Amino acid sequence: MNITESPFTITISGIIAVAILSIFGAILSRLLKFNYSVFSLLSLGVYIGVAWLVAQKTGLTGALSSSIAVGIFDAIIGWELCRLFKANLGEMQDELEKISVHTRATGMILFSALFGLIGYWLA
Repeated sequence: MNITESPFTITISGIIAVAILSIFGAILSRLLKFNYSVFSLLSLGVYIGVAWLVAQKTGLTGALSSSIAVGIFDAIIGWELCRLFKANLGEMQDELEKISVHTRATGMILFSALFGLIGYWLA
């Protein structure tokens, strides 16, 4: 297995993809006046894709670990990137701002584990 096929590299690629989606999604949602939540579907694709690729190399544990790592990054850093680039969150802006980082991270761990399981199942 070369470095481009390693689970670590796949996971880092997923994290980079989520960061890019957070930045460009925030900018586009603000400029084009649509709700940033539309980009959630693309993030789901990243979680499933990372898990699918890693599952082919390592199995269930690796797939879930990688998907959860991407989810934790998205919950913490992805959220901060959305705020930094002033994503259009619509009417939910105030409610979303009140959610603690712990609650957001816990929710994303569960959410990304679910989609990690889907990626594993598809592999």
